[in-house]
Amino acid sequence: MYNYHTAGRIQEFELHGKGASAFISLGFGGSECKGRILRASPPGSASTKPDITEFDGPALAGSGRFEDYYGFRDENRNFLDRILSQGDKGDPERSAEDCATMELCETILAARIP
Repeated sequence: MYNYHTAGRIQEFELHGKGASAFISLGFGGSECKGRILRASPPGSASTKPDITEFDGPALAGSGRFEDYYGFRDENRNFLDRILSQGDKGDPERSAEDCATMELCETILAARIP
């Protein structure tokens, strides 16, 4: 849980599946985006230690800009490209969702307190 009026937010995720687990940290009020993937040793392997892969979000994104490594830049770009290229054409259900999103954005901006 978070609030943009506070000093920061913590977003940490764990994903677990057969033979592997991922631990992802999306930051504590700043420019952190990193994770680790632990894979079980292959059955019959002499090793009992998991194989650990560490990754860094900015390095994967090739950019230290928050909107690049945090993931929403591509979502926003896709949304804007659909609006600009398709307008009210294309998938009617998707177009209706896009228009509703734009109306919500306009309402929020109109009500914004300076």
